[in-house]
Amino acid sequence: MDNKINSVFNELSSIDISNKIAEKGRYKYLSWSWAWSELLNKYPLSTFEVHEKDGIPYFTDGKTAWVKVTVCIGELKRTQYLAIMNSQNKSIEVGSITSVDMNKSIQRCLVKAIALHGLGLHIYAGEDLPCEEYLTDEAKEEKKPELLPENTIAWNRAIEVYKSDKNLDKVLLHMRISDENKDKIKGLANE
Repeated sequence: MDNKINSVFNELSSIDISNKIAEKGRYKYLSWSWAWSELLNKYPLSTFEVHEKDGIPYFTDGKTAWVKVTVCIGELKRTQYLAIMNSQNKSIEVGSITSVDMNKSIQRCLVKAIALHGLGLHIYAGEDLPCEEYLTDEAKEEKKPELLPENTIAWNRAIEVYKSDKNLDKVLLHMRISDENKDKIKGLANE
């Protein structure tokens, strides 16, 4: 099974998605119909399941709600959850959810479940802070990093993370540190 998992992941993650990325608001994304079609081109017997509770295709804590989708490629299953959100990526109160909100969330969740198999997974890297490469120009402008004052908790954390990870670009992006601090952090980390 491990060879099949690696084979599926390697094949799907090697697909060039660069000309299939669309934009909406601040973020770039893959169309659910393109992602599903591409998956079926490679694995035509693939299936997906939208999980339900009492015949309702979402789950709730009484305040907000989320959907759950599983994508199967043969015996290989990947399940993803996604909050039902508005266009600003904020959770919608359960009493205000429309069928359109629910449907859009299911489609977005489907793409994320497909991504767990490898197709476009890198779009979701650092999902809490989207990859710079997949932000729109407007979002990049809003997200410009500031110079980080030296000897602050964040500065010291950046040095610690760099020491363990050695991926300074990831550290800079995640911690919103400007490129101007890059050489200083490298130098201090190597002391």
